[in-house]
Amino acid sequence: MPQNNKTKKNVFEGSLARRAFLICFALLILPLFVHTFLLYRKELQDEEKIIRTDLRAIGAQKAQYLSELIHADWQLLENRANWLDLQAIPLPAGSPSRFAVLYDAQSSLVNLEDHQSSPSSSNLSHSEALQNSPNLTARRIEKQSLITGIAVSETNAIAIERPLATLLSLPEPASFPVDITLTPNALANDQWKEPFLIPDTNLTLTVGTSSQRIYNLQISHLILRIASFLFFVAVIGGGAVYFLLRKAYRPLNALRLTMERVADGAVHSRYTPHRWGFEVNAIGESFNDTLNSVLLHQEEAEAERLAREKLAQELKLGHEIQESLLPRTFPSMPNLDIGAGCLPAQEVGGDFYDVFPLPSGKCLIAVADLAGKGISACLFSLGLRSSLRALASTTDDLAEIVAKANDLFLLDAKETGEFATLWIGMLESKALHYISLGHPPVLFKRQGQFHELSTHHPAIGLMPLSGLNAATQPLEPGDELLLYSDGATEAHNTSQELYGMERLKASFLRYQSVNAQTDADLILQDIQRFSQGMLQHDDLTLLLIRLG
Repeated sequence: MPQNNKTKKNVFEGSLARRAFLICFALLILPLFVHTFLLYRKELQDEEKIIRTDLRAIGAQKAQYLSELIHADWQLLENRANWLDLQAIPLPAGSPSRFAVLYDAQSSLVNLEDHQSSPSSSNLSHSEALQNSPNLTARRIEKQSLITGIAVSETNAIAIERPLATLLSLPEPASFPVDITLTPNALANDQWKEPFLIPDTNLTLTVGTSSQRIYNLQISHLILRIASFLFFVAVIGGGAVYFLLRKAYRPLNALRLTMERVADGAVHSRYTPHRWGFEVNAIGESFNDTLNSVLLHQEEAEAERLAREKLAQELKLGHEIQESLLPRTFPSMPNLDIGAGCLPAQEVGGDFYDVFPLPSGKCLIAVADLAGKGISACLFSLGLRSSLRALASTTDDLAEIVAKANDLFLLDAKETGEFATLWIGMLESKALHYISLGHPPVLFKRQGQFHELSTHHPAIGLMPLSGLNAATQPLEPGDELLLYSDGATEAHNTSQELYGMERLKASFLRYQSVNAQTDADLILQDIQRFSQGMLQHDDLTLLLIRLG
């Protein structure tokens, strides 16, 4: 796994600036380069138009000049001007009385019609010279002459010879890119040319130039433009963009490193804003805030977990204490059947019931309900039960037992505000003496009729108790007592209806088996069915006593 992380880091590190630069190059520089090339094509077309226009202007001017010169020479020859240096030459075959021909020192006279019908080898070499080198063309023109003549007989003529180079006034070839040629042949295919007929002659002035020279000139311009473009845009601009991207990448890299450190366990690492961070700084601050929030929630969750564990331990201890309050077995007493049950609520309370035989043969019975919850309520219940058992071992006076137990409870609970409801009775063979201190009344059933056994006294732990009087209920075989806590009558269903006293009486009346414990269990099950699906927040305690 560490090797994979390292590989992932090497792939990512430093690549953002390069990728962004390549994207900029692809989206900006390449289109500009293509635009420059297309612009070059357009300029080349414009240059061709300009050159052709220049060629037409030069050709028209030179053709007009040659035409006027030839006619002037013919006029002079007809007048036989004495000052002219006239030459007698053979009349070219097929020439009219007035003629104008080219004379080449290497190939003698050149006649247009001859060349149009059957070009000579010298003319072919001339075309090749035009195609291959403008300088060779210029030298050829320098060796040619324009002979203007008139026939004086059927075989002879007089003529005026003029150097062709002088007539055309050719500039130096090295300084003038356009080659002007006077030829009866068409120029090579790769040349731009414009032909001009010279009136009254068989001569054609073809003005042309090599397209390759124009292409080469434009390509040199294109190369210079591309070189300057690459230097300023790609090198200078691209370098500046790459530098700025590297600057902008550093905060992002710092944020990445911070995240890696946090992922490795350094949860207190934080992103530090950079001057070039911009939006990355905002992301980094959001990351810091998120991390702080996560750590805070983690601390709160840990504290909540510890609190839940502490509460679970407290509930476990409370339930253990609560279970210790309840007698595991009941004393075996003649003509007495006892059944009991307790359903602890989700929260630990302080309910308990007790059946405690006395040395005098009497039996102490009690049900109590502590107002508080948790471990403290269980401890107070344990203390109250211990006090009642200890005091009952010394005296049979129920009022004295309750008064002293209350005094002991007050010593411990006066600072906490804890109090308890209590129903306590002293059971003899023929009578029941009882005192109720804020507790629900006990249901006394005889032959299907109910009586509620209760006295009006304050709960244990509220104040010192004096002048307590125990009530007495005579007993007969078959009488039944149902002691319970308020969790039985206050159990509620999903409709928030309470189980109530009437349902408790009906259940107590319904279940009449031969075993008190079975009846107690059936009553508890009936309450559970009624409150099914609802969490009960108070203990449900029952103690059923049946006299035989």
